[in-house]
Amino acid sequence: MKNRSNHKQIWVAVKVWRGYISDARVYESFSSAKQTERRWRSRINPDYDETAVLKSKLVTFRTSKKGRSTSQQTSRKLRSRLPEKGPSSAITKRIL
Repeated sequence: MKNRSNHKQIWVAVKVWRGYISDARVYESFSSAKQTERRWRSRINPDYDETAVLKSKLVTFRTSKKGRSTSQQTSRKLRSRLPEKGPSSAITKRIL
């Protein structure tokens, strides 16, 4: 029998500083994410830096029989595929 999953829409505000991802925050509402983006935009240099709000789905799974949830197994698989070098990979690993 397959594990059932729930999909929840989330919004991610991302700030790129000098070409590197410097901050990423997850929100349940678009307005909160947009407010953070506006605050960041007022403080960045538009020639070098960028901000964005991205829509995504948060997928949650039931716990499997072994005690480890399927979402934890998925996170491990994703982490193992990330590149190990570069400043943005360390930030991405922290987010996951």
